[in-house]
Amino acid sequence: MQPPPSSRARNITLDLTGNTIERGEGADYWGQFFIWGEKVKDPAMSSEAVIGADSSAGDTVLYLKTPDPDTEALLTAAVPGSIIEIRTNTTRKNYHPDESRTTCFVAATDPVAKTITVADPLEIDVPKDNPVGSWETSDPSTVTLLQGSLLQANAAAGSSTIVMANAAGLSVGDWLVVGTAELPGYLNNQFMDFSPDPNQIGPDLDITYPADYGGTLIAINEELHQIAAITGNTVTLTGTLGKNKLVAWQAFAFKVDPVENFILKGGSFVGAKAHGSASAWDHQYIWCRFMVGSTIRDASFDMDPAKTTDFRRTGQAVRFDTGDGNVMDNLTIGRPGSIDAGEGYGVSFRKGERNSVVRNSYLEGCRHSIEFWSSSGGCIAEDNHCADDTSSSIDTHGNWNTGIIIRRNLVTRDRTSAAVSPDLNPDEATDAIRIGNNKFIFDENIQVLDNTVQDYDGNALSIVPGAWDVTVDGLTIDGCWRILNMKQNSRHSDLFMRDVVIRNVDAINIRDRWLDIRHNSHAGSRMQAKGLLLKDWTIGATGPTGLPASPEPGTEVTGMYFLHVDGLTLENWTVTDANLSGDNWLLVFDEVNDVTLTNVAIACLATGQADKGININNATNLRGAVTLTGLLPPQGGGDPFLLYFNDGTGTPSSTDGALTVTHDLGPTPKILGGPPTGFTLNLVQT
Repeated sequence: MQPPPSSRARNITLDLTGNTIERGEGADYWGQFFIWGEKVKDPAMSSEAVIGADSSAGDTVLYLKTPDPDTEALLTAAVPGSIIEIRTNTTRKNYHPDESRTTCFVAATDPVAKTITVADPLEIDVPKDNPVGSWETSDPSTVTLLQGSLLQANAAAGSSTIVMANAAGLSVGDWLVVGTAELPGYLNNQFMDFSPDPNQIGPDLDITYPADYGGTLIAINEELHQIAAITGNTVTLTGTLGKNKLVAWQAFAFKVDPVENFILKGGSFVGAKAHGSASAWDHQYIWCRFMVGSTIRDASFDMDPAKTTDFRRTGQAVRFDTGDGNVMDNLTIGRPGSIDAGEGYGVSFRKGERNSVVRNSYLEGCRHSIEFWSSSGGCIAEDNHCADDTSSSIDTHGNWNTGIIIRRNLVTRDRTSAAVSPDLNPDEATDAIRIGNNKFIFDENIQVLDNTVQDYDGNALSIVPGAWDVTVDGLTIDGCWRILNMKQNSRHSDLFMRDVVIRNVDAINIRDRWLDIRHNSHAGSRMQAKGLLLKDWTIGATGPTGLPASPEPGTEVTGMYFLHVDGLTLENWTVTDANLSGDNWLLVFDEVNDVTLTNVAIACLATGQADKGININNATNLRGAVTLTGLLPPQGGGDPFLLYFNDGTGTPSSTDGALTVTHDLGPTPKILGGPPTGFTLNLVQT
């Protein structure tokens, strides 16, 4: 469903209540519904210009057909900084895949030679003719001049003004896609500037192959805005930018005609034929792009138990791209047809979607139930129930998400009925809530508020290095393997987390260590996290702390591992009935710096096995106090271990002030290996 050229589709309601919508398959069927707005052609052009000679990927010159009035109109209207869209399959111009379409910026025109020089090498071949069928090659490649241009000045996140090279023809009330040509990973993007030593990164093999992105590479910085005022080439937007728009990364703006105030309600969406391994990029039930103020509600997807996996989706049930203020409400989404990498999602907010929400929905058996990918601010997941995910349930999936809110959701997972994605080990922990991604790096300004994780076979919360400015406030857990997982980014080992706050956590029935923060191959030059506040944690107050009889598969019940953090604060911690199994410690501080402990109290389970307290290894600038009571004698006899200084040949552990440990082990508690010179330890006996 698309608006006709130069008009708008507005105020449409499609009521499918009581209907079953069967999705066909094959090369000509990408999805059940395409609800897409449309890029707007510059008014100087009555139709597209046509390519007159072949150009290849990597070339920078396009040869236009001559003589042709559309060629003359294009060459007259286009100026340096103009935006053109090239299509090599005009028989399906609105729905064709990325590999037959590319957008370029004009560097120069030659009215004599009838050529356009583009600013960057072409991503695709642009032949004069394209095959329509097995016997015909008369379908030409075309060039469309979009209404818009490059920006002439930087526009910072939070601002509402952009300066275009050419704002001619735009009007108040028009909608613009404002973006940059930045790409994922350590290539052309603003985040390269934040790497202390870009030479450590090496080539980014993850994004070498365009197939990873469904064709051409995907930009990570787009958002849709309405025009409030125009003065010359200066355009004022009704909203503020979610991300910086820098001319160094070819910041641009072009007009679109969006679908506005559309409502689709009701209906049971199912597959009618086997999907035949269709790509997830081509296989959504409802795919929305350039849509504003619209709603998808009261619908179900893949909930027919008679449909086998071959009949179910490989992509998303519902996907929002580059829209503003849209809603998914009261959706029921069943298990997909594939849970391979990149497939079998529930719903997605992608490619600059902003101010949109999914709420009051039930999602089951998805690789990711709710996914945010390169969204540009204000997107929300609230009051949903996500069950039995196969990788991570609510997931900020990288490519520079910003301004996301995840609140009041319930996440459950029973590994006896939930599948595990084939790229994971069968006993590998999935994540109820995951912030960041080890492939599509960088997320920022994420809020995770008042969520509940219950009977979840996996990690309750995972934060991936490369995520910055994350606030978790309110997390209630009754049953999981691990409360918090903050491990090394497996593909980008030099990345770190920054300014993470996790507070108001209440957890019982933990089957593995309470939390794990570590960089597997730390060499002293980089930290795993910079600035981490863990405040107001209660573990075990309303039920068992740990379940040593049924730990995470293949592991033991252990305590807390704090490794490779610069700027760590634990404040207002209460742990009751703490328990361990095997040769483990309640607290491990390993290669951490600038650590503050305030009002931290741990009481061990009287009938448990916790016989080891605090392990300190090359930890510098510690301060504050911890109370540790109830340690038990080792099973082999002797006294429990209160402290172990395990510095070896590394940097000696030290305090900034003093570390006070309150205990109940008598006047001479067992302390191994220290304390070293420079470490002030105060022992207080209860």
